[in-house]
Amino acid sequence: MMELEACVDNDNSSSCYDREAELISFEDSKSGVKGLVESGVTKIPRMFYSPNFDETSTTASDSNLRSIPVIDLQNIHNNNNNNLLHVQVIDQIRSACKEWGFFQVINHGVPVDVLDEMISGIRRFHEQDVGERSLFYSRDKNKNVRYFSNGTLFKDPAANWRDTIAFVANPNPPNPQEIPHLCRDIVIEYLKRIRELGVTIFELLSEALGLNPCYLKEMGCSQDLFMMGQYYPPCPEPQLTMGTSKHTDSDFMTILLQDQMGGLQVLHDNQWVNIPPVHGALVVNIGDILQLMTNDTFVSVYHRVLAQNTGPRVSIATFFMNFSTSECTSKVYGPIKELLSEENPPIYRDITMKEFLAHNFAKGLDGNSCLHPFSFVIEFSQTETNFYDSISGVLTPDLLYLNCCTFLMKVPTMELESVNDSNCDRKAEVQAFEDSKSGVKGLLDSGVTKIPSMFYVKLDPSDNTKQSDSNFSIPAIDLQDIDKSSSLRGKVVDQIRSASQKWGFFQVINHGVPEDVMDEMINGICRFHEQEAELKKPFYSRENSKKVRYFSNGKLFRDYAATWRDTISFVANPDISNPEQLPEVCRDIVCEYTKQVRALGIIILELLSEALGLDSSYLTKEMDCAEALYIMGQYYPQCPEPELTMGLTKHTDCDFITILLQDQIGGLQVLHQNQWVDVPPIQGALVVNIGDILQLMSNDKFISVYHRVLSKTIGPRISVSSFFMNFTISECTSKVYGPIKELLSDENPPRYRDITMKEILTNYYAKCLDGNSYLIPLRKAEVQAFDDSKTGVKGLLDSGMTKIPSMFYVKLDPLENTKPSDSNFSIPIIDLQDIYKSSLLRCQVVDQIRSASQKWGFFQVINHGVPKDVMDEMISGICRFHEQEAELKKPFYSRDSNKKVRYFSNSKLFRDYAATWRDTISFVANPDLLNPEQLPAVCRDIVFEYAKQVRALGIIIFELLSEALGLNSSYLKDMDAAEALHIMGNYYPHCPEPDLTLGLTKHTDFDFMTILLQDQIGGLQVLHQNQWVDVPPMQGALVVNIGDILQLMSNDKFVSVYHRVKAKTVGPRISVTTFFMDLTTSECTSQVYGPIKELLSDENPPLYRDVTRKEIMENYYAKGLDGNSYLIPLRL
Repeated sequence: MMELEACVDNDNSSSCYDREAELISFEDSKSGVKGLVESGVTKIPRMFYSPNFDETSTTASDSNLRSIPVIDLQNIHNNNNNNLLHVQVIDQIRSACKEWGFFQVINHGVPVDVLDEMISGIRRFHEQDVGERSLFYSRDKNKNVRYFSNGTLFKDPAANWRDTIAFVANPNPPNPQEIPHLCRDIVIEYLKRIRELGVTIFELLSEALGLNPCYLKEMGCSQDLFMMGQYYPPCPEPQLTMGTSKHTDSDFMTILLQDQMGGLQVLHDNQWVNIPPVHGALVVNIGDILQLMTNDTFVSVYHRVLAQNTGPRVSIATFFMNFSTSECTSKVYGPIKELLSEENPPIYRDITMKEFLAHNFAKGLDGNSCLHPFSFVIEFSQTETNFYDSISGVLTPDLLYLNCCTFLMKVPTMELESVNDSNCDRKAEVQAFEDSKSGVKGLLDSGVTKIPSMFYVKLDPSDNTKQSDSNFSIPAIDLQDIDKSSSLRGKVVDQIRSASQKWGFFQVINHGVPEDVMDEMINGICRFHEQEAELKKPFYSRENSKKVRYFSNGKLFRDYAATWRDTISFVANPDISNPEQLPEVCRDIVCEYTKQVRALGIIILELLSEALGLDSSYLTKEMDCAEALYIMGQYYPQCPEPELTMGLTKHTDCDFITILLQDQIGGLQVLHQNQWVDVPPIQGALVVNIGDILQLMSNDKFISVYHRVLSKTIGPRISVSSFFMNFTISECTSKVYGPIKELLSDENPPRYRDITMKEILTNYYAKCLDGNSYLIPLRKAEVQAFDDSKTGVKGLLDSGMTKIPSMFYVKLDPLENTKPSDSNFSIPIIDLQDIYKSSLLRCQVVDQIRSASQKWGFFQVINHGVPKDVMDEMISGICRFHEQEAELKKPFYSRDSNKKVRYFSNSKLFRDYAATWRDTISFVANPDLLNPEQLPAVCRDIVFEYAKQVRALGIIIFELLSEALGLNSSYLKDMDAAEALHIMGNYYPHCPEPDLTLGLTKHTDFDFMTILLQDQIGGLQVLHQNQWVDVPPMQGALVVNIGDILQLMSNDKFVSVYHRVKAKTVGPRISVTTFFMDLTTSECTSQVYGPIKELLSDENPPLYRDVTRKEIMENYYAKGLDGNSYLIPLRL
């Protein structure tokens, strides 16, 4: 999988590199990649750099046993021929679609002269004068003919080396006059021919599925075409970029015509396989939607195109799909019912084409399948104890994504984990709930005393909310007479500025909205929800563009757990267009409240403008922040089991501002200084909070903070949220929002990229309530500047900063309540003295290691044989490296994970949701350290000595672990567990705001075993029995912990547990972590690891599938520090 940073170390790298400027310059030229070649470039621009993370390319010469099927369609419709040929072709297609997802067809009916002329026509277009082809240049996806380079140029991590002319036929070809004259006739002819062939192939595919031949055609699969004429110019540095990066096709099916240059590769059995051009043949591949419809019977597989120093390569890809968002329908696609059974239950949920396209365009070419978000989560039964065990490392089955691709899907970063009955069909439960159209209140009305499992929401078990004794309360601001006194207005502006900077929330009183209007609005929303179900059902809808609709859980089919609330929503853009559409029981008050809250919103936006030092009308008139309202009347019924679910899970608001009216029940909480704080109802007050878009516009001066609503045994709770934002995609504009220019300076550079409202909404609807802010993917400049400095966290401190940059804010595990001082827990300490002199003593040590590995996954060893002076000097050597001049460290700075020696800060800086407060120097020993001259002089000798000593100790511990598993003492060593070392010398500087970040976030170690040397500062913690426990430093001791691979091999007999490192105001803290594992992708092998056969039985069946080291490493580098174990996707 590709790293998210789109650059590599190179001679033309520069700390002042501005990727956005380079992209804009390229785009403004309208001449594409060919324009670069025509200008005489000999070095490709940095925006095209695509680091190779997968070197498994198979060339034609060494892939004799691997070639995609070639299927002859001659005479398949010949009535004079017997049926045997037809059946054979169907069998061949079925096999190819199941095993490859790709095949070539010959004798398909499209004349060779048409194919050849189509290649020539596309080439003629791209090779004409740039002034002529630039007339067709456009990024408007709804145009029938357009020329462009890289369809998601501003979204992808790296641009690809190709240009494109695209044609839309939905269902008819474009007007001939719209098509470039150089290829007009052949495009029309080829579209006609290829559609006919597509109908034939869909008939064969239908029969291969055991369906009527016209089934897929009647589903509309062959109705619309999107054809791309691709032009891949010769590339002066093909090793640095890609023609097309790894992807799957987001359609029903693709038919590809390619010239004789080659370059197309398919990922098969975890290996890239060439698709050699066959003159007269066409390549066919299954798309994502057809994989979904066939419930993984047919597979949509990853493929790519290599850049080459010869060329150009010309290809024509015909996608059977309508990619025009303006024309997409609400037609639903899901697993075909005729293919399902008890043995083959649905793997995917039903989706609309509109939803699929929104996700596709929000995603870009990120190397992942479009199907990931639509796959059901399989959730297994657990008792509360087993759930806690899973968190602390005994990974009893919790979450597994179903995915037919060769790559694994990872569980998204979030604070929530869903736990369900193994016998529960979640899809059926969710669908039945949806079909009832009666919401959560309907469940209560039916008499439920236990909430359905689809609502189970488990907070991170280390969360500990302290509501009753909290010293925090959100500010309450009085707006009385603000227009009568300039001094009073100035004070209010100051209060709003302070609240928006520190809290992101405040309450307002004396705001001008009459109290009787607020009370009646609460009553009106309550009346709607409490009327008869049959009166509410006509308003029930999941159509986002409806002006009035009633529903329960806006993203019911996407979120990981449903929440305990129902909603009636109203759109006012800028006014409620037709009052007659409103429910009669609340019609008048909704109209009145909308008018009042809009007027208040304008006042607050004026005050916020002044608080930013801008003209009072800036946010309202210049930026249209008060132009549209989206009002949600929420109804939170009483909950019989409030500890199992939430009224609303942790989230931020994706708008400018929100004004909230709440009744007196309470339940709203705000995350402030890493603690959940109640927002108590105040009679007559309204709650105001900053939204994500205003945080972006203010460049983090104002903050959009996480908040949630608790479920309660009392109720109902009624609230009315007024979002200042237009959430209707069909009405959104291309207006651009970004950091306000007047707020920027050299000291306050932009932290976010500019973004259109259309892109904001596309991302909003593509994203579930996963506990993460919508702003995270937009924050780039800050991270890039940090990386470009090559000075790490220590460089920030050396610069004199006293506030940590926001990129380090860690809020993924709020309210963790560690009690080291009065904790009854301490990790085991095991004495290895004389284990070779006494068999009885050795047995006792083996028993202690077995117990510690089963219950803790961690232990400390003393009298282990590594001399104390070696350990002390290793700590000192690592400290010397990090504390030398920055210019002496920079030559070692690299993000190339295959380098034997490298210095960096945060290995997955561009992927993790928050950076952590540490720098690292790493060394690889596979099995021996590299040339001594490559090591930094300040620690060269001690690194060599320590690596030798710690490897010897590792072999001893692997022998003891083998015996603890009942195996021969050399078993794990013979499995090469001690073969390779990866040593990381971590430096954790003192932190000015340790409550806002971590030294290292919650994670497990992805190796066989880890041996840790730490200084006396402390900070390491282990999650044990649902509590963070300190691992106190012991002079002369080393910490040992079980890694994920050994947990897998031991079939959960030994456990790899979550641990973390806290940031501290004292420091630096120095630690040396030795991972027993080869973490370099370039040297990893196809060796297979799985549960050890000698440990398995009928009573102890395998819990994990076998996995190769190559796959292990691919998943390791694809996954950031998201707080989840690497083992989750490997469970059977």
